[in-house]
Amino acid sequence: MIYTFYTDTHKQFLDDWFMKSIHEKDKVHIEKFKQECESGSFMSHGWKDTMLKKVNYIRECLSQPDPFYHLDCDIQFFRPFYEDYINTLNDNDLDILAQHDGNRTICCGFMLIRPSEKVKTFFDKVYDATKNDLYANDQLACNALLHDSGLRAGLIGNEVFSIWMTNGMQPWLPEHGISNIPKDIRAHHGNYTAGIENKIKLM
Repeated sequence: MIYTFYTDTHKQFLDDWFMKSIHEKDKVHIEKFKQECESGSFMSHGWKDTMLKKVNYIRECLSQPDPFYHLDCDIQFFRPFYEDYINTLNDNDLDILAQHDGNRTICCGFMLIRPSEKVKTFFDKVYDATKNDLYANDQLACNALLHDSGLRAGLIGNEVFSIWMTNGMQPWLPEHGISNIPKDIRAHHGNYTAGIENKIKLM
């Protein structure tokens, strides 16, 4: 299964990009979250509350036996990916296969996860660390705790594209433009920018 979620500020990303472009529509399960972050902008007021709901959503999904995808809704797709990444997860005996988010870190907005007790414990710790402000957000908590978790995590190459891969890892602004996009990418995740309008332009 593919699990995603949205708030009112991100409904257009779900409708206009995610669901219009994904090949595996029959496998998608969608949840709507309350708009805790009024602006919908990264790390603004209410953002952490939404991310806690996101981590809790992942924890709920871990009750099933089979590997599942957790994907943010600000993703657009160009080729199928579902079976290929499950094969990669299985062939390499991984617990998590995720989008590369720079500096060898995993992106919590594009993950394939294999449920197990060890994985459940890990996301419990991510939730608690985020809730108790040990880290500024779930992404930082996830990567900080991963090292000592005993989990096997793999990174997807630039075929799951993010703008950091070509702009020196700086937050993207429209005046930066876009260049050097790899050919034949499977998906583009519209992260590494802040604000709904900037994200729309990036998409």
